[in-house]
Amino acid sequence: MKIGKGTLLIALFLVQTIACFSISNVSGVAAPAQTWSPFGPRADIQLCRIITSYEARLAAFEADEIDAVGVRPDDLERIRKNRPDAIFGEAQAWGSQSIFFNMRNWPLSDVRVRKAMAHLIDREGYIMPEILKGYGLPLYTVLMPTLGSWFNPNVKTYEYSLDKANKYLDDAGFKWDAEHKWRLDPKTGERLRPIGLMTSTEAAAPAAFAIGVYFAKQCEKVGIKIQHEAVESAAVRTRRVRDTLEFDIYHWGWTSIGPESDWPYRFFHSQFDCAKVPGSWNRYGVKDPELDKVLEAFVTTPDIVKAKEYLFKAQEMLQEILPWVPGYSPTGITAYSGKLKGLIFLNVPGMTYPVGRGWISDINEYTAVLPLGATIRRAYIDVYTLNPMTYAWADEGSVLSLLYEPFHASNPADASDSTKDIPRLLQNIKTEVIDVPPKGKATKATLYLAKNITWHDGVPVTTKDVDFCIWKLGKEQQLYRYVDKWILDTYKTEIVDDSTMNVYVNGSSWMTWLDILGLRVQPKHLWENVKNIKASVPPREKHPTNPDLSMLTASGPWILKEFVPGNYVLSVWNPNYYMRHPDKGLIVEQITAPASMYDDESTQISLKVTDYLKRTVENATVKATFQQDSKTAKEISLSHKGGGTYSATVSGLEAGSYKVLLKAEQGTKYGKLTRSQTLSLTVTPAWQKYAPYLGVIAVVVVVAALVYVKKIKTKK
Repeated sequence: MKIGKGTLLIALFLVQTIACFSISNVSGVAAPAQTWSPFGPRADIQLCRIITSYEARLAAFEADEIDAVGVRPDDLERIRKNRPDAIFGEAQAWGSQSIFFNMRNWPLSDVRVRKAMAHLIDREGYIMPEILKGYGLPLYTVLMPTLGSWFNPNVKTYEYSLDKANKYLDDAGFKWDAEHKWRLDPKTGERLRPIGLMTSTEAAAPAAFAIGVYFAKQCEKVGIKIQHEAVESAAVRTRRVRDTLEFDIYHWGWTSIGPESDWPYRFFHSQFDCAKVPGSWNRYGVKDPELDKVLEAFVTTPDIVKAKEYLFKAQEMLQEILPWVPGYSPTGITAYSGKLKGLIFLNVPGMTYPVGRGWISDINEYTAVLPLGATIRRAYIDVYTLNPMTYAWADEGSVLSLLYEPFHASNPADASDSTKDIPRLLQNIKTEVIDVPPKGKATKATLYLAKNITWHDGVPVTTKDVDFCIWKLGKEQQLYRYVDKWILDTYKTEIVDDSTMNVYVNGSSWMTWLDILGLRVQPKHLWENVKNIKASVPPREKHPTNPDLSMLTASGPWILKEFVPGNYVLSVWNPNYYMRHPDKGLIVEQITAPASMYDDESTQISLKVTDYLKRTVENATVKATFQQDSKTAKEISLSHKGGGTYSATVSGLEAGSYKVLLKAEQGTKYGKLTRSQTLSLTVTPAWQKYAPYLGVIAVVVVVAALVYVKKIKTKK
């Protein structure tokens, strides 16, 4: 990644289409290459069903009730049989499924116990072939090889070895009891207490549950009793994410922690210990002053090469500290309905599989039967409050991403390089390092927003909303999704106008511009007077002025219509979306209108109006505007005559040339559908239609006059 002179210019993508992946050939049937458009959405409805049971999700897909489902390798043949139209896709996660420790609790506070447990995982001999059936990438390091050039391959690892696990425990003083069955606690001399392990339920995540069972049995082999508890995600949310810290170990995963990010700093720096700062990311209790210094250098240096060197050093230290035991990076298999079209996947050069669907896919997807107007049906597990400022689960993030216009979107051609991102709400960002005595170095970032985006309630999105997110949601309230380092380090902002602002951030970090790209902007006019945002459930709270909206009023291609906890989330397309698909409007056809007329005449103009699904529209407002030299000379309304046909009588136009603008508009609950057509009309002075007759009369008069004159001369 190259950033010239501290400035990143993001190119604007318009009607461009880019070739993307074929879906992987798990099914034996190659899918065609796909293209994408920046406009949308093509579909009308997103139905996100909440189905916590894996078996129930499979059954829903087989019954054609959802359009996609994650599939375990064991069930591939079942899906092929029951849904022969299905297309299978593989995606490599930018993430880690691991055994996560609460290092604050004894005996896990002893690093030798954590290292002993690290030697108990037989990834390639058991987990990969028996549980994952070969689908996944075994991990031996806290940071994953999928980080590419940011990954340090030369660090200490912990291979499977019961002997080494026993030696670590012996060296730490955990002796065996008389029966040589369980370890004794060196602090008390009594049998070591059972250590808790939380995993997902077998119904929700069979692989995670199976690994939990396996890990518990492995620990018993070295004398450690594990108390395995399978819980719903909400319990983990309370005991882990909400930072009551009522856990010893949990087996879960991070699904998307990719390159070009400060996540190692936020996960492992002691200032983010959630025991001290509830809602922070260091859930493991990592507290190492030397690691803190290295991580600080990683995020503060302006030099990206130096940043990689610091991260390499941090990886060496993390392999010694071992806040978690890496397990694997999953390769997910998704079965897609053969009816579903327009799927867009993210490519990462050098990776065999894509890293999943991109945001741009949600506005491109449609069905074979309905190129426009379809209902896209998905299934999710962890959807709770849908509070965009405090949510914790990837599934909630996926639902929310439908509603909000992002600052930027990953480029399907290269999702690993943010300099190639597609601009959306943020059209441009320029950064420069400045001197700020006595602070030292700082970064000035100038943000340029798109000028034609509104919130779903019609209020324009402006830099005041961005400013509100920085100062109110981030620096003042430090809400979970707004405690990024760049926000905490911001010391001044300047609003130039509604679409331009300057943000001043302490330090000269190489990643300041990159972090800013991840901001999800919230509407200031809705949230500035809410006292307890953290406890809010926005989709269940009414919008203060619009009864058709909730407080989950956003700016993107989809509008939340209904949220039934534990059941479904229903979103509808946004007719006022600034990048609306050009064909998602009304259709004006069967136009009857004269190309010319005389100024003493009247004539009929008529047309038929349908919508983009060819449905007759009988409640449209249709007008014809007659313009001369860009000035409106006359405007008439067309009346509905039945069957979507509208007509009106045109008269009283003065002679001249006119541009006639026909505009049909239909109001809906969430916006307007429109369509305009332009015609030309020439109005001729009425006397010109009698010109031929006047000529004849003139000839007759002349001839008569000549005859009369001749008669007079003859008489003389």
